Amino acid sequence: KMVARQWEASSAEDVREVPPDPAVTEPLDAVSSGVEDPTALRFKQVESVLGQLLGSIPSAEAEAVVSTLETILRNVLELPHEEKFKRLKCSSRAFQSRVARYSAAVDVLRAAGFTYVPTDQAYCLTRNDPGLVWLILSAVQQTCTQVLGALSQPHSH
Repeated sequence: KMVARQWEASSAEDVREVPPDPAVTEPLDAVSSGVEDPTALRFKQVESVLGQLLGSIPSAEAEAVVSTLETILRNVLELPHEEKFKRLKCSSRAFQSRVARYSAAVDVLRAAGFTYVPTDQAYCLTRNDPGLVWLILSAVQQTCTQVLGALSQPHSH
């Protein structure tokens, strides 16, 4: 999200430069000062939570969890106007067996903007932020590659 200049125009004649937003330029300064960017922090949190989960369950279950999370997140990104992909029913057997039974998998969905809505008995995408969903999907894919790749390697003695 690098923006060198922002422009604000209220009419064709009235165009003035707006000073850079500190929230946009701050991450650049934060890198040099050792302070972590919130986006990078969220990515690492998802990697950590999911990595712990995938390392603690059988690889077949881990693959089912990751595959389901990837499908959910990819559907939201690729078909943003399809409401059915923004509502995950807790009564669904597939959701129960592949996601809901693992708090870490639910945490991944929460990180992407899903919230539990008791009246619907479903997790609904309440935050419309495709960039965030893409970031979480990337973290899921990267963690899957690292953890499941390591699990499938033969152990050397």
